[in-house]
Amino acid sequence: MGGLGAKISSIVVLVGLIAKFSPIQIRHAFDRVIHRFIRSHYRHACIIIEEIDSDGYYCEEFSLVQTYITSQLCKSVHVVKLIRGRNPQAFSLDVQTNQTIRDQYEKMWVQWKLCSSGPSRQEKRYFELMFHKDYHDLALEFYIPYVFEKGAEVQGAKRVLCTNRSMNGDGGLWSTVDFHLPSTFDTIAVNNEVKNSLKKDLVKFSEAKELYVEAGRAWKRSYLIHGPSGTGKTTLVAAIANELCFNLYDIDLGSVHNNFHLRKLLISTRERSVIVFEDIDKWVVKREGAENQRVEEGYIIQKIGGGEALITMTGLLNLIDGLWSSCFLCEKVMVFTATNIENLDPSLLRPGRMDMHMTLTYTRPLDFEALTNKYFDLENDEIEVSIRTNMQKIKDLLNNLNIIPAEIAEVFMRYSGDPAKAMEMLMWKLNGTIV
Repeated sequence: MGGLGAKISSIVVLVGLIAKFSPIQIRHAFDRVIHRFIRSHYRHACIIIEEIDSDGYYCEEFSLVQTYITSQLCKSVHVVKLIRGRNPQAFSLDVQTNQTIRDQYEKMWVQWKLCSSGPSRQEKRYFELMFHKDYHDLALEFYIPYVFEKGAEVQGAKRVLCTNRSMNGDGGLWSTVDFHLPSTFDTIAVNNEVKNSLKKDLVKFSEAKELYVEAGRAWKRSYLIHGPSGTGKTTLVAAIANELCFNLYDIDLGSVHNNFHLRKLLISTRERSVIVFEDIDKWVVKREGAENQRVEEGYIIQKIGGGEALITMTGLLNLIDGLWSSCFLCEKVMVFTATNIENLDPSLLRPGRMDMHMTLTYTRPLDFEALTNKYFDLENDEIEVSIRTNMQKIKDLLNNLNIIPAEIAEVFMRYSGDPAKAMEMLMWKLNGTIV
């Protein structure tokens, strides 16, 4: 033991000299050597869980450990970091860097520590898990899976909305906020036939894991929702996420640099997620008349606002149903929205890539009834004659007008407490449209 003590004393002196006179790169390298030397002389094992792996991918395991520690162990920690959310009344807790946190599992005590290395702009964070070597099997076979399971349970109860960032070299692929959009199939004013068929398909998909496995297919489903702007495409996407209790990933192709970047984004998504490509027809269009484009098979993926597009049609299609899709599309739903599907490559629309097509149209009489029932509590027997008369006139007008549901919803919101006034103002608006 005396020999070890003398060695450590000498190392301490050497560390001081190196810290004072050496460049930062040498100091970091020497720190790693010292850590390995000390650990080799103790009866403890150490497991490293990185935030970003060597290929630049975000490690889901890091997030699960972080969630477990902040939800289960923060009460036993003297100092925690308070993080305020976008909602002024919401906040979360996080652990400080280099802070030691102890946990017990059965008869085993473990020690967690959040560490960081590298300069601030290229900081790499990781968790260290220390435990006695005698409990090696208990830690690997039972404790770590337990931590991941508990972290996943907490994350599953708290759903998020993520949108992709432009690739900036720091490993941060997503910006994340809590998902609170209240849209459901019971509240959205979308054609009942579309809602019912979609809801039935989602239920069947959610219960069909064994069927997909037996068929040798990735457990995923793809939908195309198309129609004019303002017909409720985005609202329907939110209703899908709420129906399944899935997280929502909104991918902006304008911030995706190339096929590799897009693949990184999709691989980093969690299970039980809805992945959305909004306005896909703005990006994948016919070849004629486009600028700043990469041509492939008569169709191009263009950058709106300039810049070279390095996302190819082949790259996009392979991620939807090619070899790579089996790597990340497990218990996930992909939704594509479009205004004009005539611009899209037919290969993108075929079954297997788009399992179900849904058309959202301008407001027709049945859609108007759904909107009316959503904003007003009107029983047929109690409707005033003037309201009933105006409602019938509105239905007649809607057979020949192209009015989006959002325009009618705006009027109903403005006069939400007065259905008679709402119908009167809507009649005035529709008559003005005819003129």
